[in-house]
Amino acid sequence: MPKFASGNRLTGTASENKAVVSESLGSEGTYTVDEVTSTLLVTVEASTFANQNGTTVKRHVDKITSDELVYLNPATTVGAATVLTFKRLR
Repeated sequence: MPKFASGNRLTGTASENKAVVSESLGSEGTYTVDEVTSTLLVTVEASTFANQNGTTVKRHVDKITSDELVYLNPATTVGAATVLTFKRLR
């Protein structure tokens, strides 16, 4: 992701802002894991892509341990597949 030439995110150029928006996504919410079906259900409470707010998304869990969760998003909002890995902080 490019740095802002001004050093201030509030004064970014149109191209700097577009680069940030197109290369990042943040969200928060709650989730449940069904280990029997290897399914992760995420209820999105807030997202930088507001179209997801209030939705529940279903993902396939590839790996789950006491320290790591790996899941697949087969079709992101831009049409690509991604694998996400979450690791427990100690």
